[in-house]
Amino acid sequence: MESLTIRCVLFQWAFSFDDPQTPLPAGWDVRFNKAIFAEDKEKLDLLPRHKLDEESIRDLPDGQTIIKQYHQWKSSRDKKLYGV
Repeated sequence: MESLTIRCVLFQWAFSFDDPQTPLPAGWDVRFNKAIFAEDKEKLDLLPRHKLDEESIRDLPDGQTIIKQYHQWKSSRDKKLYGV
């Protein structure tokens, strides 16, 4: 059997049968969330992410912070993987 590491984001909120189409928070897919288990952090940091640009997160109030985190993550990942 083969093992596979994935990154996922879990959200928990009260589900209401009156409103089953509760939307996810804006920008949930681009934020840098903490790993649930600290021992998995390094492994998850090496997984690829979608490329971000300012246009894709322009409407988020913390968009500039996300861009900075993305560039820091990418630089750190490239150093670990490629020695760049």
